[in-house]
This record gives sequence, C-alpha cells and structure tokens, in this order.
Amino acid sequence: MKRFLIGIVPAVAILSVVGYEASHPKDAVKPCECLALKTTGAASDDCHNTRCPAVTLNGLSRPTLNLRGAVLEYGVLTSVNFSSVDLSRSECSFIALNGVDLSKANCAGAFMKYARITSCSFNRANLRSAALAHAAIRTSDFSHADLTAIDLNGTTVDRATKWPNGFNPERHGAIYTGGHKAKSGK
Repeated sequence: MKRFLIGIVPAVAILSVVGYEASHPKDAVKPCECLALKTTGAASDDCHNTRCPAVTLNGLSRPTLNLRGAVLEYGVLTSVNFSSVDLSRSECSFIALNGVDLSKANCAGAFMKYARITSCSFNRANLRSAALAHAAIRTSDFSHADLTAIDLNGTTVDRATKWPNGFNPERHGAIYTGGHKAKSGK
C-alpha cells in the first residue's frame, strides 16, 4: 500500500489518501482525485460516488460539493466548511469530524455509524433517515435540523450538544454522558 500526500494551497487545505495500490494503471482515476481537484478550485462541484477511504481534509471550504453516495469512511475532517454540501446516502462510518460546518447540508440517508463528531454544526441540516448509531457526539449543534427517523442507537451525547426543540435523543437510542440531558435548540 502506498501513501500519498498532496499539498493543496499550503496552510489552507491538505488532502491525504491512504490505500491507493501501486497496481492501478497510471491513467486510472485515483481515489479522491475529485476532492483533490476541488481543493484547487476546479469548476465542477460534482464528486458524487467518489471513493475516499481514510481521507484527511484540513481547512477545506467547499460548501456546494456534491458528495452524494461518496465513501469517506475512516476519514478525518478538521475545520472543514461543508455547509450546503450533498452527503446524502454517503458512507462515512468511523469518520472523525472536528469543527466541521455541515449547516444546511443534505445528509439524508448518510451512514455515519461509529463517527466521532466534535464541535460540529448540523444546524438546519437534513439528517432524515441518517444512521449515526454508536457515534460519539460532543459539543455539536443539531438545532433546527431535520432528524426524522434518525438512528442514534447506542450513540453517546454530552449535555452541550444542542437539539431541535421537542427532540428527545433518548427516544432515538442516544445515551447521555455524565448523566445530564442534552440541550434543545432555541
């Protein structure tokens, strides 16, 4: 297995790809090529069905990307602006999201089991039928998000996490850490 590190706009965005095998022909589409192009400001934002296992993104700002059906499992996203991005039906299991802005994002049907979500904004995001089972959610904002049929079975949440008014994470399987109830949004 080879490891590639592509520096894109130093100090703004870094893309790391793990798992690209040397056996791929040189003219084959490499995993995450689409995201590498997007960090440089390519014209199209269509990256649907992109395969980016173990991707690391830091400081990326691409709020209109189409990542519908993308595979980002085992990735690490830090300080990324994905507001209004389409992550519907994406595979994001075991992903670590740190300070990621997913406000107004379409995450309907996204599969984010075992995700680690810290200081993220899902304000006004569509998480209808998303699977966040066994995730760990800390200090994040889900206020005004569409959480219809969300799967939070076995997910741990802290009391600083904000939820829409009237939404009870326990009814969807969440467990509060520290014995405190999570906050409802305003």
